[in-house]
Amino acid sequence: MKTKIFGALLAAVLFAGPAIAQDKPADKFNFTATLGGVSDYRFRGLSQTDNEPAIQGGLEAAITITENVTGYINVWGSNVKFVPLVPTDQEANIEFDYTVGFRGTIGNFGYDLKYILYTYPGATRGLNYDFTEYAAAVNYDFGFVIPTVGINWSTGFYGNTGSATYVYGGVKVPIPFTDFSPRVVANIGRQKVEDNTTFGVPDYTDWNIGLFATFFGALDVGVQWVDTNIKDSRCFPQGGGRNLGDLCSGALVGSVGYTLTF
Repeated sequence: MKTKIFGALLAAVLFAGPAIAQDKPADKFNFTATLGGVSDYRFRGLSQTDNEPAIQGGLEAAITITENVTGYINVWGSNVKFVPLVPTDQEANIEFDYTVGFRGTIGNFGYDLKYILYTYPGATRGLNYDFTEYAAAVNYDFGFVIPTVGINWSTGFYGNTGSATYVYGGVKVPIPFTDFSPRVVANIGRQKVEDNTTFGVPDYTDWNIGLFATFFGALDVGVQWVDTNIKDSRCFPQGGGRNLGDLCSGALVGSVGYTLTF
């Protein structure tokens, strides 16, 4: 059912785009490369690097289909460090994500519809880390604030834990007083997983708030507080002989990244 809904939304955008644009299709290609680092790779509030830094980068190819529709494909990677819950398991040390989608704007309204494949090369096959998600997000630019709402859903989530849904909302508030495009960004989300026991944590809420700025038009620097409502005692309690509560607790995360478009 959710796959059919995603397909219907995608078809609506593709058919509505040319009608709204009333403009001939463009054939403009864009390529974007990113490279950066974070003091701790947090995915939906949970540390993916055992509270250690990560180097991350990506490459995207995009084509402008109409004034309102851009298609894109993207590959992104990061180092990861998972704590082995079973000593004999070979844990992943790298993550590669592959995305294909459509995004665009219609006036001040923006949208993004995509399909994501998350992969963890090198991990023990039986861990079933690889998974896919469908995702949809919309935003509206009021000028002084840009709110966003979105949903990601999976029919077979990370670790073979069944269906999962992540619903989130956020705001970006530009600060128009300097040349560095400073902005405050805040988000809150709710992760629900069918098989919480295998996943390792109960359904939970995560949130973050941070300050970001762009220097020289391409260098993004930021700092944010990231947290969840998971109690330490319920954060991967199987633990592999160690208390893993710090993987779910709040942390101050710094980031820096460079973007090159050609």
